[in-house]
Amino acid sequence: MKKYIDCRLTIWDEEKIEYEDDYHKGKTEGKIQTDDLTLRTIKSFNKWVDSDKPSLNPCCNREDLEVLGEHLYKLLFTADLAKMFEESYINFEREKFENPEKRLRLILIFYPEAENWALYPWEFLFMPYKPAGFFLASKTTDLILTRFVPEAGVLHKEREEGPLKILIAFSHPRELQTITADDIIEQIKNLKTEGIIEVDEPLDNPSFTVLKEKINSFKPDILHFIGHGKPGKIAFIKEEEDLRYEKTMKGPENAEEAEWIESKMMNVLFDAHQPHFVFLHACWGAIKESFEGFKSTARELVYSKIPVVVAMQYEISNADAVTFAAKFYQQIGEGKQIDEAVSEARYALATRSVGTGRVRAAWNDRAFGTPVVYLQTETPLNVPKRPKKIELTPVKPTKVPCPNPNCSGWIISGRKICLACGSDLILCPQCKNLITLDYGCDSCGYGVKQKQIRSKAGEIKPQAKVLEPASEPPIRARR
Repeated sequence: MKKYIDCRLTIWDEEKIEYEDDYHKGKTEGKIQTDDLTLRTIKSFNKWVDSDKPSLNPCCNREDLEVLGEHLYKLLFTADLAKMFEESYINFEREKFENPEKRLRLILIFYPEAENWALYPWEFLFMPYKPAGFFLASKTTDLILTRFVPEAGVLHKEREEGPLKILIAFSHPRELQTITADDIIEQIKNLKTEGIIEVDEPLDNPSFTVLKEKINSFKPDILHFIGHGKPGKIAFIKEEEDLRYEKTMKGPENAEEAEWIESKMMNVLFDAHQPHFVFLHACWGAIKESFEGFKSTARELVYSKIPVVVAMQYEISNADAVTFAAKFYQQIGEGKQIDEAVSEARYALATRSVGTGRVRAAWNDRAFGTPVVYLQTETPLNVPKRPKKIELTPVKPTKVPCPNPNCSGWIISGRKICLACGSDLILCPQCKNLITLDYGCDSCGYGVKQKQIRSKAGEIKPQAKVLEPASEPPIRARR
């Protein structure tokens, strides 16, 4: 049975959009509502959200984000398209009642000609549904919001068998603002699981060349890059020779360590090996332009070689960054699809504790809309399955009658002596029955001695001293 009900909204260029879903036949074309007032309102609200400081003194609340989200919704969902999508949502709710595992997935597909629209914060899309609207990204167990880009024509190889490989690179040139990344690095390192997830030793301040060589040798499935950026560029440490020259010319204290690599050049990192997933992470302390820089780099990468790219579109606290990454990687480790893992991580962001005994009001600040995820494939990472723990049910030792015909004791399986009569016990070499060394085997005749045995008539055979029966009551009566 199909798990996902897909609704696809394709943004072809500055005006043309196209909608289709699994409930309605065919495709319906529409036109983006580009009236000047709507666009200005969206830009003003987005600027306000961007300049907010939620961790210090948030000024944007849920109501503000709803206004922004509803304007974004009406921008794409014109009357006909909105009607179709809302009908599909109602049908999905009915199906979900019968099958709770069902998921509705809204997929936004941005072609290169619609790059300007891809810059908008669609993560805040708000559906004005009666009686109460909701953020599409907030329906973590119901509705999954996904940004897709058309495939770039690059053949993505399936991941080879073996543990999922994660490589962390932390770039923090001295003259740029200090980045605090210890918590997130430690969190990722803790994912290491024998045979399941392999996390290599983090690269601290690698140059572009050093990172490229490490990618080629380690061949990571995931590259988690932490650092600074600016529009169209990412900061690396200069190559060793260039850095020496810089220090010679300007002195060690005045030398600039940063080398700004253009976003388009980032593809060169992956000439020999393409990770399945790249996480561009601007931590607390990164320069303001880093978030825009990582967004533009994310688009460059996903429009070319990399199937999945994640970036942050707003400043995010370390605690929120750790929450998102931890939940996201946990879901990936469980074999969830990328977009489903993102939805779970957004939910964790929106509801996490923000202090002793305090939980942030759900969906009341921009944190849940901060991560931007671009997908070029729906294929999961195929993480090796974690072995199921085998729970052993305790088994009570079985008891059998002593094979000595003159003993009424019982023996726990595996014991080599009868505690009642003192007979030495072995398994018959021929038929494997339990026998005593004194009397041999009655079943196959092995080692039987012709001695007088106490008969029913009372004849007595010389024999070992008969002891009293074991004090423990027998499990079953001897016939």
